Amino acid sequence: MLRRWAVTAKNLFFPLTCLNCKAKISGEYLCRNCQNQIKFLTPPGCYSQIEINQNNLKVASSYSYQNPIKTLIHLFKYSNYDYLAPALAKLMIEQLDRIGFKPLNYDFITPVPIHPYKIKIRGYNQSKLLAKQLANYFQLPLKDDIISSKYIKNSQTKLSLEKRKENVSGKFTAKNSAKNTNILLVDDVFTTGATILACGKALWEKGANKIYGITLAK
Repeated sequence: MLRRWAVTAKNLFFPLTCLNCKAKISGEYLCRNCQNQIKFLTPPGCYSQIEINQNNLKVASSYSYQNPIKTLIHLFKYSNYDYLAPALAKLMIEQLDRIGFKPLNYDFITPVPIHPYKIKIRGYNQSKLLAKQLANYFQLPLKDDIISSKYIKNSQTKLSLEKRKENVSGKFTAKNSAKNTNILLVDDVFTTGATILACGKALWEKGANKIYGITLAK
């Protein structure tokens, strides 16, 4: 916890270098050159679609998972840079606006959960921090207890598609309150879709109607 606060204080009050290339900056997290390197995803490349037992889960991703976005996500997710949540969510919102995303007729926003042990170690769920910002912007309720992670499995980072699916199979459970609802499901990165697939399956098993995924990067 002390390390987390130290990182936050240092970078909030003394953001003297670009978080990606370490060039000197003033008042921003990325230098102008790195900002210009961010790769936006536009239709159709920003969309992914997953089919689960005749149900379709569409996912909109805002940016390509490459530097400098990749660097920011790693810092945000693994290095206690939780204060980046508003800036990263703003990037998501700007791109969602560009592609004409309108969250009409949705009941609430929910984040992809992580296991309580990981929250204890990390201090936060990065997807929940993004979901909170999006909920405020879209004026939708945030419900972070609809899906839960039942147990810990291996990290998804270096696994193949089939191993990722196996790794998260049965990992998530949803509440009965998901029944007859339309849900926006938020995660940080779409890689193979295995995690969102597992969350969507858990929600549909509890009777959810429509699920739409939103991720920062792909």
